[in-house]
Amino acid sequence: MPTVVRENVDELSAVLIVKLATDDYLPKLNAELKKYAQKAQIKGFRKGKTPESYVKKLYGQSVLLDIVNNEVKEGLSNYIRDEKLLLFGEPLINEKQVVYDFDVFHLEPMDFIFDVGLYPEVKLLGLDKETTYDYFIQEVADDKVEEAYQNLLKDLGEPSPVNSGFTQGDLLTCDFTELIDGEETADSLKVNNIISFDDVSEDIKEQLKKLSVGDSFIVDKVTDLDARLEKKLFRKHILKLDDSDDSTFSDKFRLKILEAKRILPATEDEAFFQKAFGTNNVTNSTEGKEVIRKHLGNETLSYSNGLLFRDIQEKLMTSHEIQLPEAFIKRYLLESDKNLTAEKLDIEFPNVISSIKWSYLKSLLLGALNVQVTKEMVQSHLSNKIRGYFGQQVAGMESFIQNMVEKMMDDEKQVNQAYDELENSMMMFKIQEAVSLNEIVLTKEAFEEKTKIFNRQESLEGENNEEEIVAE
Repeated sequence: MPTVVRENVDELSAVLIVKLATDDYLPKLNAELKKYAQKAQIKGFRKGKTPESYVKKLYGQSVLLDIVNNEVKEGLSNYIRDEKLLLFGEPLINEKQVVYDFDVFHLEPMDFIFDVGLYPEVKLLGLDKETTYDYFIQEVADDKVEEAYQNLLKDLGEPSPVNSGFTQGDLLTCDFTELIDGEETADSLKVNNIISFDDVSEDIKEQLKKLSVGDSFIVDKVTDLDARLEKKLFRKHILKLDDSDDSTFSDKFRLKILEAKRILPATEDEAFFQKAFGTNNVTNSTEGKEVIRKHLGNETLSYSNGLLFRDIQEKLMTSHEIQLPEAFIKRYLLESDKNLTAEKLDIEFPNVISSIKWSYLKSLLLGALNVQVTKEMVQSHLSNKIRGYFGQQVAGMESFIQNMVEKMMDDEKQVNQAYDELENSMMMFKIQEAVSLNEIVLTKEAFEEKTKIFNRQESLEGENNEEEIVAE
């Protein structure tokens, strides 16, 4: 086995010399050449009878090169592992490296010289209960909770017949009759459909308030029955005309109210609470409204966590002075990307260094917090993403979703993104458990302003980093 000698350049840079004596590679060279001699089928010689000297002449240099490369690679890897060196990137060949001939007839000891950049040892700070972070959450207004609760009562209520005094929420079944030149004719369009009091124009609402079931009324512009719909949709859904039907119709219609129904709020009993809140063990309106308040609060939770993540990231970066082997990093990036110029790198270098520092700090945090993302977690994460695209409409789509996940798992970019999202999520969860959070409740306006500032910062950073050099 080769030996490795370390020569420190400074605290963050070193030279590793892999010293390969002749005896380190000669046994493997002889063994490989013997195998070649036994297998080689060379014109003029029977199989297995080719002289070793001839085999050495034909294949010796390439065999020696492979063996030396493997020995150097293995020796270097073992040394880095055993010494627990934290390297940036990969070792680079030192400019003083001698170029060897790999002459199998004149074997010699070889030295291979590599430059390495080292990450510093860092003691993590700020992961205890003595460290406090502000956690901004949006206030959930009482009127919003009450509105959501009343909507639940309405949604789970039962329709009840009503004869007059029509108001918001009422549904009226009507016979429609087209009036051509103000009169019903044999060619008049006739249709039966339901109109919603909520959707009609204000003028029609005023008419309806004075009417009862059995009464008729005239509308001068039939589309006022649901002005939200564009003409094509109105024809299809209100007048029940086929898409292929291009006939015209009069604006004026007579409608006769045949039936009216009003959804009465559900009774606040055990059946309602069970149906509305499921397994939350809600037994009264106060408990139900608290469940609603929590649910409404969760809608802005991602913004709260985003603000917290930025705050934690900034404070951790500030509290940990991480020095990096900047000269080595510049050289490594330039040698890794032949299209990268020194001028461009100089412009982007502050952002690059900041990104590398955070990546290193994050790797230390993941280790200290024992965050481990498995393949199964990634698959589940991707599956949940796909389900999110389709909302609740996923019944019978299990096979489709599984096929999509398998395809996404073959996409390295999507897999890496999923790993990163899971690592960030799990890391943030464990950090929140480790530190103290000072919950600050903001009004909707104040919270939105804070998130706007955060989003503007994100946008500016995105613009600044569009051409940022990615250093792994």
